[in-house]
Amino acid sequence: MITTSEINHAKRALRTGASGILLSVANANRKELSPDDYEKFSLPFDKRLIEATSGAKMTFLHLHVEPDYLHFFRGVPAPVINYSQHVSGIPLATVRKQFPSVIAGGVDEVNYRSLTEDQLKKQVEAARHAAGAKFILTPGCSVPNESTDEELKRLPRVMGA
Repeated sequence: MITTSEINHAKRALRTGASGILLSVANANRKELSPDDYEKFSLPFDKRLIEATSGAKMTFLHLHVEPDYLHFFRGVPAPVINYSQHVSGIPLATVRKQFPSVIAGGVDEVNYRSLTEDQLKKQVEAARHAAGAKFILTPGCSVPNESTDEELKRLPRVMGA
């Protein structure tokens, strides 16, 4: 029932002009569920929601995932896979080999506040190289809430914005 309600809300958003949804999967890790339990109790519902919105161009599948769970998402029709290589320990190149879709990520959100512009530039270049052409530069997840305006301005400066 909950999944059906979420699907209805997502479809309503798409009908009213949204370009997609963000589905954050936060339990594909051993702290939350074993791989077997995730596959049995959560994956079917996550897949239903993504499949129900698969026509949307900008749906993001945001993964809080460990390496042993990544294979569950192969073939899931999400146009954009977003995850943190810095938290998951999964290199962008590994994700690229498994997913032909757009990959979003590349910036270390955990240490964002202390990264220099030079360090950010190196992360940007490494992410572009590893992810290839279908790539959106983002932090792997949200940057710390307490980030200052000056800290937040560093990445746009690095990008020439």
